[in-house]
This record gives sequence, structure tokens and C-alpha cells, in this order.
Amino acid sequence: MKNMELWIRRFFLVCYDICVVVISCLLALMARFDFHFDWVPPHYLDMCVRIMWIASLVTIISFTVFRLYSSLWSYAGSTELMYICSACFVDDVVLTIYVHVLHGSATYPMPRSFYVFYGLFLMLFTIFGRYFYRTLRMLRAKITGQKSDRKNVLIVGAGSAGNLLIKEIVDSKYINMNIVGAVDDDLMKKGSYIHGIKVYGDRHMIPELVDILHVNEIMIAIPSASPKK
Repeated sequence: MKNMELWIRRFFLVCYDICVVVISCLLALMARFDFHFDWVPPHYLDMCVRIMWIASLVTIISFTVFRLYSSLWSYAGSTELMYICSACFVDDVVLTIYVHVLHGSATYPMPRSFYVFYGLFLMLFTIFGRYFYRTLRMLRAKITGQKSDRKNVLIVGAGSAGNLLIKEIVDSKYINMNIVGAVDDDLMKKGSYIHGIKVYGDRHMIPELVDILHVNEIMIAIPSASPKK
């Protein structure tokens, strides 16, 4: 059953990517002519339609190579974002080479700006599609995290460990905690946010924040701290 769900999810991702390729090709061509469809010469439009199938094939292959169909997008981060950018860049380069090698003899193969716009639109729509589900999960976690039966937690430490801890609690639907804030002795972090959680100040503010934020539990995320500290 799980394998079936996985293949269905991948199938819909492939269908989405094909639609993205078609839309990106058309938008890239229209962007060259300030989004006035009537200004687009028929020979450019005809060439655009002719290369859509190879663009779709190249996209599916490059996205497969860069594991965009096997990543867990509900936990996607900067690594997956780098894969998307790399896959779209390779896709754009291959499409450019294909058009100029096989259709270079044509009087008007495609405007040079077409390839730049195509790569940008492809990357934007791909990022939107892949991260949309994660955004929905985060919003749902934010909403459910405000329930009264959840423990209000204050995180001490806004470094790498604090970042991982906050991310896990915020993203997880199984942890019955609501992070209300964080503190860190690095005053440069005061007023900043980690995954939507505000860093209020240093450790000396803990007693005050416990009362103001109605803290039920304090979690320490400072691996380098000594037991005495």
C-alpha cells in the first residue's frame, strides 16, 4: 500500500512537472515580448510548441538524476533547494544545446532571452510545487500548536542545536509542545526568529519570560555548555 502511494505521488509530480514545462516555455516566450501574446511571431510560437516534448523529457530525466522524485518534501531544506536549482540549470543548458544543434539552421530558432526566462520560470514553479506541501504542514502545525492542551516550551540556546530542536518540534505532529520563545546569550540574535520562534534575549530573561509566556517546560539546547553552566 505504501509503495502504491509512493508511485501515485511520483506520478502526480511528473504530471505537474510536464505542466510546468509547458507553462514555462510559453511564459518565457511571452516575457521576451513583454507578455503581449499578439506580439509573438508565429515562427517562434511554432518552435516553442515543437520543443515542448523534448523539454519535458529532459526535465523528467534531470529531475530523476537529482532525486527530485524521491526526496521527502515534507522535510525539504537547503539541500533539496540546491538540487532543484542544479536540475533546472542542467535542464536549461541541455534544452539550449538541443535547439541550437538540431534547429540551428533555422532562420529564427528561438530568442536568446527565451532560455534565461525558461530556466527562471522552471525553477520558480518547481520550488513552489515542491515546497507547497511543506508550507501547508507548517501552517497546520502552527494552528494546532496553539491548542490549550499543549505544553508551552522555552528553548535555551538559539544555535545549531536549538535550530534542530525547534524545527523538529514545530514540524512534528506527534510532539505535544508549543514553543513560545527562545533565549541565547549572543545578543546579536536578540529579536531574530528561528522557524518563526522569537529569540527574546539572554538567559537572565528566563524568569521574566516564564511568567509572561506561561512557560511549562524549559529545554536546554547548548551541547557545548558545561554541567555547572
